[in-house]
Amino acid sequence: MSNKFLITGKKEKYREILLLLICWIACLVLPHFQKNFNLLTVISQILISIILLVTLYNTLFKHTEIAKVINYKLFFIFPFTYIVSLYLNGQGNDKLYVFLNRFGSGTMFVNNNVFLYGDLAHLTAASDCTTPIQIGEIICDPFSRPLNQNPHVISFLRLLDFSNVVWLGLISTLLFFVLMILISSKNQINQVTLLITLLSPPIVLAIDRGNEIITILLIISSLYLLIGNKIKQSIGATLLVVSAFFKLWPILIMLCMLIFLRKHLFIFAKGIMVLPIVYWSINFESAVQMVRFTDKGNPNGLSFGIKHYFGSSISFIYIVIFLVTTSVFAVFYFFRVINLFIKKEQTSNYMAILNSLLLTYVVIWVLGTSYVYRLIIFIPILIYLNKVFMVNRSLLQLESLILLTLLTSRLSITTIYTNLIAIIFSMLLIKQLIQNIKSTNNIGTE
Repeated sequence: MSNKFLITGKKEKYREILLLLICWIACLVLPHFQKNFNLLTVISQILISIILLVTLYNTLFKHTEIAKVINYKLFFIFPFTYIVSLYLNGQGNDKLYVFLNRFGSGTMFVNNNVFLYGDLAHLTAASDCTTPIQIGEIICDPFSRPLNQNPHVISFLRLLDFSNVVWLGLISTLLFFVLMILISSKNQINQVTLLITLLSPPIVLAIDRGNEIITILLIISSLYLLIGNKIKQSIGATLLVVSAFFKLWPILIMLCMLIFLRKHLFIFAKGIMVLPIVYWSINFESAVQMVRFTDKGNPNGLSFGIKHYFGSSISFIYIVIFLVTTSVFAVFYFFRVINLFIKKEQTSNYMAILNSLLLTYVVIWVLGTSYVYRLIIFIPILIYLNKVFMVNRSLLQLESLILLTLLTSRLSITTIYTNLIAIIFSMLLIKQLIQNIKSTNNIGTE
């Protein structure tokens, strides 16, 4: 009898994984067959995404059992295979690398050859060029893109006489995989969640393009160090400052950390973190120009931001469908999830970091439009959700939605789930604010 139950349990596990894989493959394949944006496309994608959301939740709910199938050794397969693909590409065989990058949005080519770390090359090509550095001008870029990078970073690379994009990209890729393996080994995210995250379009795209991998490496490392002693905080603050010089958006995390973590940070760490704020205040015009010359992306996949709803890029009927779907989900998550989170003890610093990350995402969503590789911010968000909250149905439902947002980021409906995530994060932040106000009032009354 017990053997019969064991066989049935195994069948359920494999059935769950099979259904997850079918929906996942559909999310990757559909964009190739649904190139025309129409009502049938939207409805079919919404239905598939709902099935995928339920499957993801069931997978996470049973992650202990499914983790026996997706075991620790299996987790190494993707990093190892990706590194092998880089080696084979260097030997002239790009088939494996091209295949792996189909999990993202495909790689970049120059003269029919794979061009590794295409976005990172925006910096390195300019550093290997004698043309004066000017935002908005084409500075020896292999893809003839107007410069939208920090000119002082390029000047620094010229000073170092460094322009090897492959070495810079390869080192950052290896460090990223090492960091992900460490996170998995420390059980900061369960292996099922982390494996799905790594294989999602935004992360694969970020690895291929190069820039955001360096940014997230600096951010995750800095967040870990900022809750330590004075020396660790100084190092952590320095890493976060470097990320804010390298890319513009980490300045949002910096500002949020100075607000939410102000009671914990030592004065020296605060002083270091003020530097990029002063820098970008002085170079505000450059920042505006960098944003202006950044490609806004397509609202029908691979891009997110509330501004897509205020232009002519999405027709009115689809805006209505997207908003209605988002509203229905938001009501569900408000009544079934938001009020059921249970905090762990002694997590005030982790909560401050989590609030900083949540607010950063919300601000990015409100202020502009971004390519989906910026959803790489979900990695530290997943880490600190698990550090702050007890694992229960509410947390698993939110994690399932985050994974769904990552997996559907190539679809036309990606704005539904990126919007929904912003609304839920806003709800969490508002809830925290209300609780803090009530706590302050209670202390005042006593």
